[in-house]
Parts: sequence; structure tokens; C-alpha cells
Amino acid sequence: MKHLIRLDEANIIDIERILDLAARMEAEPESFRGELTGRSVGLFFQKPSTRMRFAFEVGVAQLGGTTSVFRSSDLQLSRGESLADTARVLSNYLDAIVIRGRTQQDLVDFVQFGSIPVINGLTAKFYPVGALGAAYTMKKKFGSLTGRKLAYVGDGNNIAHSLMLLCPKMSMNISVISPEWYQPSPDVVEEGKALAKESGTDFEITDDINAVSGADVIFTDVWTSMGMEEEREERLRAFLGYQVNRKILTMAGERPMVLHCMPVRRGEEISAEAAAESEIFENAANLLHVVKAILYYLL
Repeated sequence: MKHLIRLDEANIIDIERILDLAARMEAEPESFRGELTGRSVGLFFQKPSTRMRFAFEVGVAQLGGTTSVFRSSDLQLSRGESLADTARVLSNYLDAIVIRGRTQQDLVDFVQFGSIPVINGLTAKFYPVGALGAAYTMKKKFGSLTGRKLAYVGDGNNIAHSLMLLCPKMSMNISVISPEWYQPSPDVVEEGKALAKESGTDFEITDDINAVSGADVIFTDVWTSMGMEEEREERLRAFLGYQVNRKILTMAGERPMVLHCMPVRRGEEISAEAAAESEIFENAANLLHVVKAILYYLL
């Protein structure tokens, strides 16, 4: 495994090793000090970032390396230089690059023309780092994830796509519950179904909120992602009835773990009460251990 672009390209051995590394790094941080001494990691953000940026900046520093944070406007990309040329040049200066990109193709192009590990820090299509962070949080609580059920409630977006590829690999069942016009991309649905068939797990895409029944974990995300602000009012109407709140937690059965990759809009995708009782801040904290493990594993 040289890159982390999308989770169907990572096998279960890669995933388990990254999660095990994260646990060791959390338990024994001093044992890994200096492991990236002399290494430089680029953080290329085409979109705003809080948790991802600081997790990687602090994580690299704790491992002894250095980071360089930049946007498109800081580069000659803004004046027409090609991504191919940029990838070739930056590969001479950096040991790895994290890209929070507008499109998945930007990462694919960087992999094609560059020669260093590329990590997907979020695109409109996938968010593999966020999904691995959630897997680590779930493993800390449950131990084995085999047979556990995750119910994703809300927009069928990038984190939903990555969870759909992750859960079957972790032998978890998944139900994605979204309004009809906001369900996940058909191509990712087909990939998830194939992985679930291979692993013998349940895989469901539905608009029926009753599918939260029996969920060990309920995951949600904002209804209006970055770049979709013009659709906000329309989305608020479409997602009525899909808010994670006390009623939905009760429908799931015994008190489920509640996760959200943040930022949170209380009163929209999740009630203030459900957010207060959730594991969202623990999950955000765990991201630091996971990104350190990803970097260590790839480098």
C-alpha cells in the first residue's frame, strides 16, 4: 500500500495494521518520537480544514518531521501550471502529501505524475481518513467489529461512501439511510455490495428511517457540505425526519455509539441532546493517532 486514496484499494491487513499502529502510538507516544526526522509532508488544502489540518500538522511534529501547508492560490497552479508538472516538482521536495481536494481526479493525477505517497484528506467523493478514524473509535469501544451494525443517517456523501467500503472489510453490517434523491452514488453502492457479498455482511441503502433498528453505531454528517451552500434550504426540507435525536436513538434499541466527523450543526442533522451524549469529540481526538499511523505506515 503506497497511497491512501480510497478504501477499496486497501486490504484488511493494511487497515488492521494502521489501526494497531494507532493504538500503539496512543499508548506509547514516546516510542515513536523521531520516526519521521528529516521527512517533510505537504498539506495541500483546496478546502477549509480544522481537524484534518491540525491532526496532520501536530502528528508530523510529534513524529519529528516537518509540514508545509499551502493552497492552490499559493502555487503556480493558480496561474495555469498543470497539476502534472506540480506533482513532479513537489515530489522532489516532499516525502508525502495530504490533499484535501475539490475532485477525486486531482488525487488520481497526483498519484500518476508524482512519485510520493498521496493521502486523501477529503474530496467530494471519498473521505478515507475520516472512516479509518471512526473505525479506530469503534474498535476502542467494541474490540472486535465483526457482526456489528453501523447505520449511517443523512446525506449519501463522501464519508458515507468511505464507510460503505470500510464496513464490509471490517465484517460489519451497514445501512445507509437517506432521502431518495440524496442517496450514495450508484457506482460506490455497487462496489460496496460486491465487498459485502465477499465478506458475507449485510449491506442496505434505503430511505426508511426504521433501518436504524439494531444499530450499534449511528453515524451522521452535515446535510449541506462545502460547496453546496446554495442548496441549503432545499436540503433542510428534504432531510426533515432524518435528524439523529432521542427518538432515533430509541429506535436503534440499546444506546448506540453516535459518531459525526464534524463540524456539527446542532438542530439540523443531530439534536443538541444527542450531540451532547455522543462520542464525536473522542472521535475527533482519535484522528491524531490515526493520521500518525497512516503516515508511519506509508513512509
